[in-house]
Amino acid sequence: MRYFFYLCLISLLTACLGAHRPAPESAVYDFGLADEAARIDTSVDIGRITAVDAIDHRRMRYRLQYQNQTQVHTYTQSRWSDSPAALIASKLHSSVNPSKSAACAIHLEIESFDQIFTSPETSSGIVRLHVTLYAKASRQNLHSHMLQASAPAPSADSRGGVAALHEASKEALKQALQWADTTAAQTAACAL
Repeated sequence: MRYFFYLCLISLLTACLGAHRPAPESAVYDFGLADEAARIDTSVDIGRITAVDAIDHRRMRYRLQYQNQTQVHTYTQSRWSDSPAALIASKLHSSVNPSKSAACAIHLEIESFDQIFTSPETSSGIVRLHVTLYAKASRQNLHSHMLQASAPAPSADSRGGVAALHEASKEALKQALQWADTTAAQTAACAL
């Protein structure tokens, strides 16, 4: 009986001591402050920026392509400060001078926003956008285009994924604006 009492006492003390252990801090990421000097002029206006339901959250996703490319994982101790759509919208609005008097605008839908591991040590950030050029007055969709950009991650962790997705997002937005400007110039409904 005495051994049982000591065992219960030790278990209780162990549980109490373990309960006060601080939980690991979770890291919260965004794309940093905007570089006001590097603003881009565009001939179209910026419309809505949305994301497919699968990525419309703050969890940081990754895929282990070398094991099972169809399985999505999330980092448990890292997350975005906002949804990918809000992060890209903030990046776009802080780096672009849109034409408010333009007859056409673009709608961006984020199809993919993932860190892809091709091996345990090598990964890249992949951003896939569906860009739609539409007439502002009639809201009629005129043209659409799917594009993808990627950038290598400097490290095989969430911090590397953030850096890679930041660079891939910048490249994807640059491609989207170039496509929109070129397409709008060739579209009669976009002429003022």
